[in-house]
Amino acid sequence: MLHLISADLPSDALAVAGHLQRCLASDWQQPLLLDLSGDCLLTSLDATHPLATGTCFQQADYQRLAWGRLAPGLVEWLELLQLLAARPELLPPLPGVAQLLQCFALADWLAPEPAAEVGVGAVVLLPPLHQALQLLEVARTGPALVEQWLDPLLAWWQETRKSLSRLDLVLRLKLPDGEALRLSSLWRQKLNDLASQLADPRCHQLLCVLDAGAGQPRLLSDRLCRIYLQDFQPARLWIRGPGAGPAEKALAAITGPMALGHGPQLHSGGRQLEAWLDQDWTAEPPLKWHIEAGTTVCKLLLPGLRKELLQVQQIDGQVLIQVAGSRRLLPLPDDLAGQSCTGAKLVGRHLQLQFD
Repeated sequence: MLHLISADLPSDALAVAGHLQRCLASDWQQPLLLDLSGDCLLTSLDATHPLATGTCFQQADYQRLAWGRLAPGLVEWLELLQLLAARPELLPPLPGVAQLLQCFALADWLAPEPAAEVGVGAVVLLPPLHQALQLLEVARTGPALVEQWLDPLLAWWQETRKSLSRLDLVLRLKLPDGEALRLSSLWRQKLNDLASQLADPRCHQLLCVLDAGAGQPRLLSDRLCRIYLQDFQPARLWIRGPGAGPAEKALAAITGPMALGHGPQLHSGGRQLEAWLDQDWTAEPPLKWHIEAGTTVCKLLLPGLRKELLQVQQIDGQVLIQVAGSRRLLPLPDDLAGQSCTGAKLVGRHLQLQFD
């Protein structure tokens, strides 16, 4: 089981991780503690702190490790580009590279004994919510995201290489065939295992500690809606800050089976926090297709959705759903080929789409 923690404040994330670690620990096994916060939170703790023994993702270190693994298989490319002496520490920062490295690191750490198969599993510290959702989305795609961008590039390279075959002989160039750039079967398996755990709610739970919104419960409900839009469901939500009590009451109508908690016990412990961590939780069906009066209907779980923020657009065989700055692509079943989305409305905690 993966226990994923995202909090607005670093101290809250560490507090939840500490309490969760104690709850999960057994006489013979401690949960694996992994810091993917991007801020190396565990390194800020005193050496005697129980959480200080966790594994912390540090981009520079893992970048060197990844480069050491990849470089032997890329010798032909590195020779062609005159990068044999390149140092990964000196490479310019590229958007998205840190997230990919974090996903590879998580898959690597869990590979020896997948968290879904061990008794107490792994506790994973994530960045604050917006960055956490981006990271989880990248991790859940497995190798598909890498190959989505890589396959067209490799196809272009193979055609280009054929057209340059005569120059290859004349200029004595040694052009690589590009296969070395593909994911190895080992890494493909590691990433697929991680993606499978994140796609199955029985194999992970998401714990969030979010600000109450300073008397603006709409702010909190909007943030929760975006979690569901990304096809994740928070198992537990702790509301912090002034107005946490009223905010919890305001959310009661939309939270469903989610475990809710608030109060100062987050750092000091207490029965309320223990009850929050112990409460049973079962994921809800995120998506339902059915027929109503001869019309195909899709019900998408989106609690907290506000109609004024919603945009729905069908593009060929997919429906693009946008809520403020977040989006989701919903592939249509094969038996809906040729049908169009003709209506969208809010029904309780669901967005209902109609197809004719």
